[in-house]
Amino acid sequence: GHFPGKRGIKPKTVDIHFLLRSDMESMIKNLKLAATIIDPILRAHKEKTGQNVTYIIKDWLWDRTKYYDEPDTHEKPPFDYSARLEAAVSMMSASKVLVSDRLHASVMAFISFKPHVMIEQSTGKIGHTRAVAFNVSEDCRDTEALRYVRANDLEESVYKAIEFLE
Repeated sequence: GHFPGKRGIKPKTVDIHFLLRSDMESMIKNLKLAATIIDPILRAHKEKTGQNVTYIIKDWLWDRTKYYDEPDTHEKPPFDYSARLEAAVSMMSASKVLVSDRLHASVMAFISFKPHVMIEQSTGKIGHTRAVAFNVSEDCRDTEALRYVRANDLEESVYKAIEFLE
């Protein structure tokens, strides 16, 4: 499978990873319809440029049986942080560009210098968190140098992700 990576197994690489929420914090209300927005844009891009852009839509996959030492119980067993971090790094490394509406995916992309497109959540959590850090440093607001942009919706995010690939 694509994600998360198992030790020693490299996940399949795609051009764009849409790491998107499917809960009430998402601005994308029907994630199942995301491909109906993405596919026509990528088809038109291929017709225009000849470039076939591959993508995957996957959220964090935290199967607790892979990250806890014991199966789910009412008492939480010790958490395996290294396995979860390894899975996250595997996911992040399997694409050229990340599109996400998740705060921690955005942070990981930023600190790993991964080109990424941020879509804000309904709570404004990503923008507010970034404002705390970025308002302190002019360098952090240099979106071109730091390889990130903000999109207002999924459609705009596809166009911006394509720009990173060019």
